Amino acid sequence: MTAVPEPLTFRMLTGRVIDGDTLAGRLQTEPLRLTPGWSTVATSDLEVHLRLVTLDTPERGEDGWAKARSDVMLWLAQWPVVALRVDTYGDGGFGRLLADVYPVGRRSETLSQHMLQLGWLPWVP
Repeated sequence: MTAVPEPLTFRMLTGRVIDGDTLAGRLQTEPLRLTPGWSTVATSDLEVHLRLVTLDTPERGEDGWAKARSDVMLWLAQWPVVALRVDTYGDGGFGRLLADVYPVGRRSETLSQHMLQLGWLPWVP
């Protein structure tokens, strides 16, 4: 059986919200060191598109799209920098990384969990 690698955690400056389950931003240079022995990963100036895990919201042009996007923007507006946890689920299609997003210094609720509490639908693969 192959072991699943630990997720990497980065700080990310949020750039734009694409829809309720996809956002884009720039990774800061150093990953947060949550586990002893991590090596530095050079990520300066790297823009990434993220697909939030466990969440499925309407796409652009579908009913509810603007509301879902607004809910994400309101949550992100509380923190200028969010910690980005990139889990090793593979990519989310369309060049996006599957990720959990949570604010720096607060791990109690991810953005996906917040959106689910607001009544948005879970992602079913």
